[in-house]
Amino acid sequence: MAGKKKPANWAAIKKRYLQDESPISIAKDYEVTPKSIQNKAYRENWTSLKKKIQVKVVEKLESEFEQIGKALLREYQRVAFSNMSRIAYWNSSGVDFKDANELSEDDTACVSEISESTNQHGGSLKVKLHNKLGAMDSLAEIVGLVKKDKEKEPEIPDSKPIEAMDNLEIMDRIKRITGE
Repeated sequence: MAGKKKPANWAAIKKRYLQDESPISIAKDYEVTPKSIQNKAYRENWTSLKKKIQVKVVEKLESEFEQIGKALLREYQRVAFSNMSRIAYWNSSGVDFKDANELSEDDTACVSEISESTNQHGGSLKVKLHNKLGAMDSLAEIVGLVKKDKEKEPEIPDSKPIEAMDNLEIMDRIKRITGE
């Protein structure tokens, strides 16, 4: 509006503010400053529908990420603290596996693979667990006991510019950079 500014009409200002119009744009039409609009909006808790939706979405995502994080942490714990003696027992006469009904959810969660092979002389059963040391390393990193070293960027020795190289030199440089 190019003409004279109107006196502050806080009901109209609030309506425009709640429609996500900027305080700077609103202040151009009234005898108020953008800062005074912001202050009043803060004091009276003016929140637009868009802002309320954004807040709800962020809260929902944070809650879901927290749940996912807890579930991941629980799975790492299951694998890291797994114990083969809860799945099988062995002695000098051989190995026997416990019945699946005897295993807890924690015990079954750490099983990666089960395979059975048979031949004319009998058969064998193989149970493979997930990588326990890998899970322990990940847990140690998560709780801050260790920090993983970031992969170092390959160093490229200063040499002649690519424009001055022949095709073989360019290929050699690419192999050094990529580690191939």
